[in-house]
Amino acid sequence: MMTIIGRGGVGKTAMVCRLLKGIETGQLPDGLGEMKAAGIVYLSESGSHRVSFANLFYGLCELLPSDTAQELDSLYKNPQVSTESKMSALLDKFSGRRVVLLLDNFEPLVDTETLAIRDLELDEALRAFYTAFVGTAAGIGDLLETVHFTSGYDARSCAAQWLQQSPLPRFVPCE
Repeated sequence: MMTIIGRGGVGKTAMVCRLLKGIETGQLPDGLGEMKAAGIVYLSESGSHRVSFANLFYGLCELLPSDTAQELDSLYKNPQVSTESKMSALLDKFSGRRVVLLLDNFEPLVDTETLAIRDLELDEALRAFYTAFVGTAAGIGDLLETVHFTSGYDARSCAAQWLQQSPLPRFVPCE
């Protein structure tokens, strides 16, 4: 899992797209070695494939055989099945395989006061994704509190200002 944060227009998306282009071929850019992935799902709040539970779910389904995707489609459409159960069933199909999920221009989906993802269904789906591929899921606020605890730097304040597109404070990196 990687998070890239910075002001608009500095080249974050271009840098990540270059990395993803390499992953598509199985080779990292600049001769940095091999890295294979079962697939890449790219969602962007400023593009045609917006960041939502449906687009996340069906984007991942596109990486699977069509019969498996059809089975999961039926599960997705069942209102009796929870988001977590839908994601668990989907992610079980990727056991042992690396998947890259890029959520570009994600800031509008995060509440600037609480730093929580506004869409509860998306939040639940992303927690399931994170748990399946990385480990125990933590909220954005939990991660920022960890940064504050370990470094003394008020990451929550900085994140809130960044999400509100206010000027970021100048700070001296922790020693």
